[in-house]
Amino acid sequence: MLLNNSKIISKYAIFIPCSAGYLPGLNALLNGLDLYDNTADVWVIEEGIPEDYKKKASEVFNFPVNFVPITEILDGEFCLDKTRFSSFYKWVFSPYVLQMRLRDKYKVVATIGADVVIINNIMKWFEVAEKTGFIVTADNPYTLSSFDEISQEHHFYKSGPHIGLIDSSPISDTPAFMDPKLHEDIIEETLRMGNFTDANMEAFATAIWNKKKTDRVLLMNSELWTCGIFYMFQVEVSRGSKNRKFYFANRERMYAIHKKYWYDSIIYQALYDKVPGTWGYEFAYKNVYTWCNLYRELNTQHKIVVDYPENKIFDQLKKGEVLLKYQKINQIKND
Repeated sequence: MLLNNSKIISKYAIFIPCSAGYLPGLNALLNGLDLYDNTADVWVIEEGIPEDYKKKASEVFNFPVNFVPITEILDGEFCLDKTRFSSFYKWVFSPYVLQMRLRDKYKVVATIGADVVIINNIMKWFEVAEKTGFIVTADNPYTLSSFDEISQEHHFYKSGPHIGLIDSSPISDTPAFMDPKLHEDIIEETLRMGNFTDANMEAFATAIWNKKKTDRVLLMNSELWTCGIFYMFQVEVSRGSKNRKFYFANRERMYAIHKKYWYDSIIYQALYDKVPGTWGYEFAYKNVYTWCNLYRELNTQHKIVVDYPENKIFDQLKKGEVLLKYQKINQIKND
């Protein structure tokens, strides 16, 4: 049923898990892929995405967009555990199920979350993964810089079938490009680790560690793929051909941004612990404002237009209608 109703054109494929609440992220991602010349097949594992949107997305882009209900991932070959009550679990591990089922159809697959927006052409990274056999992904700016730093103290189990890395994955939550046949042992082990944890990146890193493939990983700069420590630098923007914008972090061209910057609550969370007047706040504010506008443009000015939130948070912050952490502390002191 899955293959009969789907289009397989490319030797490369992107897998995106997406529930209804992530539609602005999915739409920005699809429009961004189109704007920056994607040629890979796209598979969206979904629940609650409107039928008219799925129909349009399947028709307007220069690459196939195949929609697969999440229910199809819960039964059949390499299925997820239906008894798990964690909704996060089923979403973050569902791409690995589909990659295993389609491993004979593609030379390289990439997992991309629906809260990641692509702002550059990423096709060469498929080629790198195909030609080298490397697992191509980005480093984690918050924990370890490489697998070489891992020691036994980073395991939440010292031995046995559940051994894994906790809070120390050297891999970010970012596109991970890999040959699904060459590394099907990694995909299977990631799914097995999903029986014990909801942390998909830790499960993925553990699978690489357990299968002794740490030397087959090419780690890229997370600033250019996830903007994890987004308050440490200021994004610069220029306009190129085809009316496309180019985004730079520390003078290097960026490929993606990761976070739900279409939600006021997420924007507020990103700025909450920063202090106005400091460079950390200024960088954070300008970057988040840039990314919010990026999401808005990709949702309202490209092939598929969807309803997009007004984003009142910036005016609310300026007017003092919502307070940051230090402002709340000062208010309590003054009271």
